[in-house]
Amino acid sequence: MTVGTSWTERALAVMLLWISFSAIEAVLVGKIDPQETPVGLAIAAIAAFVTVGSLAAAGVRYAVPISAAAQFPALVWSVLRDTVLITGVLLRALGGKPPEDRLQRIPFDPGGDGAVSAARRALAVAGTSAAPNSVVVDADAEHGVLIVHLLAR
Repeated sequence: MTVGTSWTERALAVMLLWISFSAIEAVLVGKIDPQETPVGLAIAAIAAFVTVGSLAAAGVRYAVPISAAAQFPALVWSVLRDTVLITGVLLRALGGKPPEDRLQRIPFDPGGDGAVSAARRALAVAGTSAAPNSVVVDADAEHGVLIVHLLAR
């Protein structure tokens, strides 16, 4: 996310985040309730202010392209697939068979120092680590690889 330096840009970022957080809350709760909804809207506003304020204070700049949303279905699928896979691994481990874990190097171009490259790196690490079977151990920019621990083959 890019947080601008002007108050107008920050106010716009807060409004967009507030709308997004409010929509997420409404979807998760599954209903619009006169007692719960105002509290959800207030919490979403606080979260938006804190997010924008923290990013502005830290000077962190990420520019997440809209095209990154196209990866969301693949991420959901990998989380579901790995959940089933790891459930089997855990059941076998309870039976006395340890998992066949390993480290794997995945080619990855870290990009430059720009905001889009920073967002791409962050999303790659978060997306790879979101599935229960894998976690990024290291991002080796010098060799252009992500080192990932896989619990199951």
